[in-house]
Amino acid sequence: GFGTGSKAAFNAVTNNWVRNENITAGVGSVQKYKYFIQWDPSRFVVDGPNYIRNLTPGNGWEEPGQFGGGDREYTFTESTTQDIGETFYNSIPPYAVIRETRNGNRTLPVTFRVDMSAALNHSEPFNPASDSVFLCIESTYFALTQGLPVGDELVGPLLNSREAVRNRILFTPVPNQPNIYELTLNVTLPTENHIGFTVVYRKSNGTVVYSGPRGFNSGRRYYRYIRPLDDADLTNIIWPDNARLSPIFWKSGALDFEAPLCYCEQEVSVDRDAYLASEYALSQNYPNPFNPSTTISFNLPQSGNVTLTVYNVLGQQVATLVNGALNAGTHSVPFNASRLASGVYVYELRAGSFVQQKRMMLVK
Repeated sequence: GFGTGSKAAFNAVTNNWVRNENITAGVGSVQKYKYFIQWDPSRFVVDGPNYIRNLTPGNGWEEPGQFGGGDREYTFTESTTQDIGETFYNSIPPYAVIRETRNGNRTLPVTFRVDMSAALNHSEPFNPASDSVFLCIESTYFALTQGLPVGDELVGPLLNSREAVRNRILFTPVPNQPNIYELTLNVTLPTENHIGFTVVYRKSNGTVVYSGPRGFNSGRRYYRYIRPLDDADLTNIIWPDNARLSPIFWKSGALDFEAPLCYCEQEVSVDRDAYLASEYALSQNYPNPFNPSTTISFNLPQSGNVTLTVYNVLGQQVATLVNGALNAGTHSVPFNASRLASGVYVYELRAGSFVQQKRMMLVK
């Protein structure tokens, strides 16, 4: 819910958690929020049946991939009763849990690659001859399923006492490719397909230098996703026997993050689309802020004529992205704003009597 400490109620019929909040806000204003899991005390009893290793009381906050781990955003409309709609914790639907690979394996080798060139010019410059590069998993539940602590625990003072675990997150240089490092993590299944992480280097004097900004906004972590094979569907998602994630570039500024998979490619069945699109919904564009391109997704529970239009803050139309008939299902539309000036824009979806608007920010 929106309010700090407000508790949701579980609906056993819909298998959802629901919370109503009374909020007065102006049309077009934005409310930020996140979901939080309050862990039962039995989760921390070492010898108990519900114990979860490495779990700490404060790490129940979600990191929604749709918002790069930052706060969710809801834009108020003119309606007196407003519905955020169904959302998934961390933007991960149930079918995004990887249970086994195509060949039935319960281990999935995943390769990370990072270009450390930018770190050479940092105020604490990276020295390839003496410094070590590490992967720090920041997605709580992914880390827990891998027996890894969340964050940089293995990079600090306990480095030598936990060498075997530390070696699992140690990058190695790629031969004949200066400043390029790789790490293959043997991922234990089942786990969530939501990998948030940072890349740090540890200097010979013990100083640890982090990628990305600190804080709680989007951009403080990289986010990557393992892609299912092309013939996947919701009733039988097929995961590869090994995966190579999109390469990253070490930087001290805001980090890039991939959009979470929608598992809704156009070749999927009608039943699958109907499940995904049980109601009209317009999603927040991703990434946001963006430069110059972003993607806007929306759900249609039935076929019909649809318009997706972009306006500036003065209400002037600057782009029409969709104007025609679309089938029921989940759709994603790219938007390139290279010809527009930096600022806030509003995009509007119209389908039958359904109308919804959201704001996005172009930063050049």
